[in-house]
Amino acid sequence: MPGHLAKRSRGSWTVVIDLGPDPQTGRRRQLSRAVHGTKREAERVLVDLLSQRDRGVGVRPERLTLAQYLHGWLGGLTVQVRPSTARRYRGILTLHVIPQLGGVRLTRLTVLQVNTLLADRLASGSAPMTVRHIRAVLRKALNDAIRGDLLSRNVAALATAPHVPTRSLAPMTPDEAQAILSATAQTPIGAIVATALCTGLRQGEILGLRWGDVDLERGRLRVTTALQRFGGSFYLVEPKSASSRRSIPVPPPLVPILRSHRAAQVRAQLVGGSAWDEPIAGLVFTTALGQPLHGVVVTQQFQAACARAGLPRLRFHDLRHGTATLLLTAGVDLKTISALLGHSTISLTANTYAGIVPALKADAMERLGALLATGGIESA
Repeated sequence: MPGHLAKRSRGSWTVVIDLGPDPQTGRRRQLSRAVHGTKREAERVLVDLLSQRDRGVGVRPERLTLAQYLHGWLGGLTVQVRPSTARRYRGILTLHVIPQLGGVRLTRLTVLQVNTLLADRLASGSAPMTVRHIRAVLRKALNDAIRGDLLSRNVAALATAPHVPTRSLAPMTPDEAQAILSATAQTPIGAIVATALCTGLRQGEILGLRWGDVDLERGRLRVTTALQRFGGSFYLVEPKSASSRRSIPVPPPLVPILRSHRAAQVRAQLVGGSAWDEPIAGLVFTTALGQPLHGVVVTQQFQAACARAGLPRLRFHDLRHGTATLLLTAGVDLKTISALLGHSTISLTANTYAGIVPALKADAMERLGALLATGGIESA
């Protein structure tokens, strides 16, 4: 057991926690503390001591294990990153890293051990991208250990990242986009899908839109927040990056769709009456009673509508890719597309759509050749 209580006398308890085996002798080690008070007070001391043990509090740096360091690092993440990111980091480290390497002293962690971990994850069936994420999160944690003078080098950065096959992105054609719009037009998510295809916004950005950020008269909308769900509740959080906070035009075909959606939302609010409940005021997209929409449910509804129409299975995020490829096909430059999508760098946009640009260039040259040929230009 990690810890327990022992009653000494009336109003007195002994709190005992397990510190694990001694590295030199292998004998089990324990820490005990006397508590004069109620059992509940003793239980609080037990929980606190276990938390300190897991975070490595009071442990000399040279004796700090990777698990102790990572627990402490994870504990401080909530003020540094978005809650969903902190939750993802915790899942990766507690599921993949700590069980295999947690007992290793932080200062004695080697490149070979990290490479072995990554190879084992691949052999156990984890996707190459998942394994790359494992390495990336561990590298980030160890970078902070270097900043804290706990390490002199980052062995995760020196480890070999697995190769991830490039996912081919096929350009979405106008006919395919129209088929998607038609398949979802009469569903509760019709306006959401239209917004996704017309703007290229991420799902969280769409579900976090507020009417105060949408100006249908001037045809513009601002991305200032994104909707996230954690701990069973919904919250508006900062966009993914500084460049994600942006203002973009609303394409003319989307304006009447959003006007109609707003009118339907007002009618739903009147019908709902006292049952209408808006935990986040002013959201553009809500349930029939004003609640925020769960992204997983929206994706399921989208895929179900596509399946009924006989369309290929798509991720909701593929709508964002569709916007980008439609813009590329229309001849819009990468810099503009990068700004519209809210990418952190233009290189990210170029790398994401690297497989599409050459095909579009070839098609453009073919059109140019056909145009010149019809003009009667003769070879010299």
